[in-house]
Amino acid sequence: MAEIREGYKETEIGVIPEDWEVKKLGEVVDVRDGTHDSPKQVMDGIPLITSKNLKEGRIDLTELTFISEDDHQNISKRSGVDNGDIIFAMIGTIGNPVIIDLDFDFSIKNVALLKFSKTNISNILVKNLLESRIIENQFLKNKAGGVQKFVSLKQIRQTVIPIPPLKEQEKIAEILSTTDKHIEDLDRLIEDYELLKKGMMQKLLTEGIGHTEFKDTEIGRIPKEWDLKSLGELGNTFNGLSGVTKIDFGSGKPYIPYKNIFSNTRVNMNSMDYVKVSGKKKQNKVKYGDVFFTTSSETPEEAGMSSVLLDDVEELYLNSFCFGFRLNDFTTLRPEFARYMLRSKHARKEISKLAQGSTRFNLSKNNVMKVQIPIPTILEQYKISEILDEFEITINQLKDSKDSYTNLKQALMDRLLTGKIRVV
Repeated sequence: MAEIREGYKETEIGVIPEDWEVKKLGEVVDVRDGTHDSPKQVMDGIPLITSKNLKEGRIDLTELTFISEDDHQNISKRSGVDNGDIIFAMIGTIGNPVIIDLDFDFSIKNVALLKFSKTNISNILVKNLLESRIIENQFLKNKAGGVQKFVSLKQIRQTVIPIPPLKEQEKIAEILSTTDKHIEDLDRLIEDYELLKKGMMQKLLTEGIGHTEFKDTEIGRIPKEWDLKSLGELGNTFNGLSGVTKIDFGSGKPYIPYKNIFSNTRVNMNSMDYVKVSGKKKQNKVKYGDVFFTTSSETPEEAGMSSVLLDDVEELYLNSFCFGFRLNDFTTLRPEFARYMLRSKHARKEISKLAQGSTRFNLSKNNVMKVQIPIPTILEQYKISEILDEFEITINQLKDSKDSYTNLKQALMDRLLTGKIRVV
């Protein structure tokens, strides 16, 4: 057993400073939860906040349901929310705590409610504890539920937390809040650039650069100089590799997973599975410029997401839940441009219309090949790609910065919330 350094003590949650207390969460804050009922939805009423609305330390208001004023008043008798309270998800994805700071009334369902009106413990400190490994480990140890995980009110109230003296709480909260502010600012910048990129894609992929003459086509109005071609005129399809088993990194061949294609317009070379490949299957290798489409999805709108391989590779394979599309040549359509055009509003609309199914939606690659796309000159394809690439580079740099600050915050939490670093 490691020796405990002077001024520290061993507790049920680890070694902490001697002048810190250890208490159950229910002893220091009022722990409640939202309604257990399913109030009738109305078109215009009081917002009902659920776990799906809690995202990265804030309440996402883009997908709200509304309930009547009467139902809101009934819920508020037990679960009324005030500014300064904390709510966090207790069903499904557990966590995502949010300190309330809103100027409108709302009700809650499937979320825990921590009220601070009768305590002097810092709500910022508690929010960070809820995001820390100290509480995460306790939730994991006592987790309940099958497919859908949840924590009960009893478990939340019994959760043990370290409590520094008030002055140290305030200093810890100040430091972690500063880091949170940087992360929130980066989130806003990423959202802004994503919106700018989306708007620029819509404009460039329908109007091009500097055109004054346009023509009407089957897919709408496009520049007069552009051609219109079906994907089947531009290349041929091939299947992903089937009958392989995933093995450990380093002992197999890289294999592009479904989620890689779904999430990126460009294949992410840092996100691969590995499989054992031998014999004739080695003929299924993919190469630079290949386009990949997903063949199955949970909704029609997500069907046929595409990604393009823009890296030179020696040996790389595609999973069987996708199909590949190899261009005849790069003199008509450049792969750098194809990755944007195939994610354009027009292409996504046309491809998603082809999805068939009820619980899962599947695509026929032969039908996808009938989809028509506008083709600018090669020079204009280069120019459009360069403009959109600049947006993507900036967005990726901002995401890297956010990751760095997120890692920094986790390191600070590990030290500050256990007293390894004292700030008084």
